[in-house]
Amino acid sequence: MTTRISMATFLSVALFGCNPQPPNTDLCKSRKAGDLVLTELMLDPDGADTGQEWVELFNATPQAISLKGVQVYTKKLDGTGLKAHGILAGEVPSRGYFTLGDVRQGPNPAWINYSYADGLGGLAQTEGIVGLRCGTTTLDEVTYTKAAKASRSRMLGGTSDPDATANDDEAKWCDTDPAKTYSGVNAGTPGAPNGECTASAQAGTCLENGTARAVVHPAAGDVIITEVMADPKAVADTAGEWVEVKAISSVDLNGLVLSAGSSKTTLAATSCLHLNAGDYGVLARSSDPATNGGLPAPLATITVSLANSGGPVTLSLPDAGVDTATLPAALSGVAWQLSPTTLDALANDDPASFCPATARFGADGGGDFGTPGAANTTCPLAPDPNSCIDAASGRVRPIARPVAGDLAITEFMANPGAVSDTFGEWFEVVANQPVDLNGLVLGNEGTSTTTVSSQACLFLDRGSYAVFARSADAGANGGLPPPMATFGFALANSGSRFISISSQGAELDRFSYTTAATGASTQLASGLTAPTDNEVTTNVCPTPAGTTYGGGLALADGGVTAGDRGTPGAANVACP
Repeated sequence: MTTRISMATFLSVALFGCNPQPPNTDLCKSRKAGDLVLTELMLDPDGADTGQEWVELFNATPQAISLKGVQVYTKKLDGTGLKAHGILAGEVPSRGYFTLGDVRQGPNPAWINYSYADGLGGLAQTEGIVGLRCGTTTLDEVTYTKAAKASRSRMLGGTSDPDATANDDEAKWCDTDPAKTYSGVNAGTPGAPNGECTASAQAGTCLENGTARAVVHPAAGDVIITEVMADPKAVADTAGEWVEVKAISSVDLNGLVLSAGSSKTTLAATSCLHLNAGDYGVLARSSDPATNGGLPAPLATITVSLANSGGPVTLSLPDAGVDTATLPAALSGVAWQLSPTTLDALANDDPASFCPATARFGADGGGDFGTPGAANTTCPLAPDPNSCIDAASGRVRPIARPVAGDLAITEFMANPGAVSDTFGEWFEVVANQPVDLNGLVLGNEGTSTTTVSSQACLFLDRGSYAVFARSADAGANGGLPPPMATFGFALANSGSRFISISSQGAELDRFSYTTAATGASTQLASGLTAPTDNEVTTNVCPTPAGTTYGGGLALADGGVTAGDRGTPGAANVACP
């Protein structure tokens, strides 16, 4: 039954709202406490509250009840601020529900049986009392002290027989499941039985078997990235990409951020995303085995796009890192995996620690290669030192080693301003011929060198640039593009210094310098790519103002940096 009051009646109701006494209590004098039960309150609807708030009641008797003369009221916890409305029409069927709303204009929506207009003003969202009475007889009254959740009604936990004693216990009330929408995003069950209350997770908690508990966040190294599928072949990337992690300690993944480049996902869930020590978990783009290539049920779904070019994939908390794995370039239909003997947070920092998966997964065992959610297969022996796995074909081929003239050092950053030298130093090479960088030796004037190694072919096409950096973490290195490899030696800011690259004992290029600008790379002028070009002083300059990388990097004080000057991984600009 839906009751809409006339304008004349509306005026009388408005006046009545100023006088909390009903116009005729004789109409409800046969009513006694408990006949009507308050079962649901919409305290904070989406958007403007006015016109969308409502109160639901239940007839606990075996006969229909007329609401004429019944008064609905609200007040503060201390009893002050009383506002009341005398109901002028409406009948609640036996064991049925009835909804009173504050509709101010137009017809009542389908879920409102009677409008009290502005008779109660706005319902308090944080705490208050709502009641029903006939004269001096209180039929029912509920008190709430917990703030309402936006767009979700506060309901008495579902029961076939609501009663006025049970609803006195605020612990039996809960916020309606957000999936139970009745209008837009507003959730509730106006005029119908309520659902069961289930435990809800508060900030810093998650639900385990329906019970809330504190989230057990991992420390660095407690969870490691053990396998990554960045380029599925059997299905589309948007459905088939996945990352496998292994728990070293018993932890929850709730709140962890998975990122690859600028793409990231926060693992947010009400239930505990728990892994016991030794467990594997899959984080996948899709949970549907019909579209994701036949993956086992993922622990969580992600939106992160995994680059086929490889680079770092990171797990972190808002205030701390957990693990970073640096991947080789993707192989089509083949996951990169750590060997079972090297499952630790240090091994996966090196792309050379990963090998192609050799076992297939999927419902029919004929899908892509990988062991998602299970122990990895043993990595085969490294290929012949003169061979590598081609990213395009997935096959082993000879390394195309560079010779004199094939590579040149075109730019370096020895003194970053946005981040510390330890993380932000880098240099860049350009390929004058198609070559692989496997086995390239990086060095300086000191005795420490770094040999670039990977089972995958680190191919660099003619005219392409590669960056070598102290750190692969874009969040720490000043916003560099994914480096081809990292090096362990430092680039001094002044003195008789140089950076060198060598292959099979032969030096391919050396870039000498005596002073490094602060916050600006030292570069060859635009268009110069020969190894001898950086030997001519007039060909070299600090990167001009206005050419920056890594802008927007967050600082510890809450600000952001405009970025250092340079063109890492791209053609240089003209010198002044």
